[in-house]
Amino acid sequence: MAITRTINYTQNVPITMGFSNVVTSSAAASVYINYWDANADNKMGSIYFDETAGVSITYYGISTDPTVFRGITLTGNQADLNTCLNTAYYKNHFYSAELVAQDLISQNRLLPTDCRGEMQIEISPDCVHGLNVGDYCRLPNAGRYLVTKIDSTNSAIRMWLAFRGDYNQNDTYFASAYKLPAIGNYLQTINSVNITPIIDISYNNPHGDYNVSMTVYDSANTTLDSGVISFVGSFFIAEPYFSTQPSSTLALVTPDNSYPFNLGSVIAQADNNYQSLQLLLKYYENDPSYLGVTVHTALPGYPSGGTADAQLQFIGDAINAKAKMSTPAYVTDNTMGQFGNGQVDVRISTSPASGVVRWHFYGTPAECNTAVKVMTYYRPASVTKDLKLETRIVNGRTRIYSARGK
Repeated sequence: MAITRTINYTQNVPITMGFSNVVTSSAAASVYINYWDANADNKMGSIYFDETAGVSITYYGISTDPTVFRGITLTGNQADLNTCLNTAYYKNHFYSAELVAQDLISQNRLLPTDCRGEMQIEISPDCVHGLNVGDYCRLPNAGRYLVTKIDSTNSAIRMWLAFRGDYNQNDTYFASAYKLPAIGNYLQTINSVNITPIIDISYNNPHGDYNVSMTVYDSANTTLDSGVISFVGSFFIAEPYFSTQPSSTLALVTPDNSYPFNLGSVIAQADNNYQSLQLLLKYYENDPSYLGVTVHTALPGYPSGGTADAQLQFIGDAINAKAKMSTPAYVTDNTMGQFGNGQVDVRISTSPASGVVRWHFYGTPAECNTAVKVMTYYRPASVTKDLKLETRIVNGRTRIYSARGK
């Protein structure tokens, strides 16, 4: 079938559909491009055509949002339909998510107020979620989503989702439910069964994969030909990645001593764009500081008069309540130690004395890799506990984590 094809597109870049007289029947009277299919979604992007004499183009709207429609019909004779289709090109939709200025050293990304675009969530790397591109899932109180992309190699498990609210298969973006997803919500099956907590969330212009069917009809609406168009997207700017997966543990070092990390070449990015490389310290789950106290006996409601078993059960339940949500507890002051700063040419790393970002360097991947080789960690004499180490790469559109969560 001449209609069937794969369109490899890049975010925000128009690309020709590559049609070349695909309407082969002289009886053809119309062509229908069906965005109402289960695996299609017009909010991802649309096909555009030049104005063509003899061809009428109709868009079937299904909501108050003018960018949301269920299909496109082109009506005309064979020659005119081919002339029009030969001009067709595809472009993903542009949303305000791309325009939100990001604070690179903030713990979480700033989200657009309208929450439009392709939503990215991150879940635990050891989760067995059972979802594939083209499947449906749910987020509590927010309705149904179509899975458009999955990455399980670069940063834990990341999924990109297109909103498919329950009012219609393709719903308006302005539904209040669309704004409810947040870190701490559960990813659910289509049957509303909890799978795992969401540990990161952001929005971007669509780059996911989906299918659209196209059918040629005669004047009696009899099918003459049909095919499937598969859209396969990629980011406009190549994502950074870990060239060497960083360790998630901070090696035990001699108290009252400095420890050179010398992590080697950590990150890479195809376009050599500037990135923020960051190191953060986190408490282990069995550390009282994980629960925000200095000793477990200080936990609210601790059964000090109970049995040892009851006390251990209470502590275990408190840890599990937080750990099951994959909630991290970051070191937020210098009591656990201090990262030493380094300079590469004119760029100098920073080590804030408060907040969760403990070491931060902004530069090209090569500069980041040099900086992380020369930085050190000082361990105070009073610190004898082990800590977790989290490495992350952050830029205006991407957050890549070595181990986000607990």
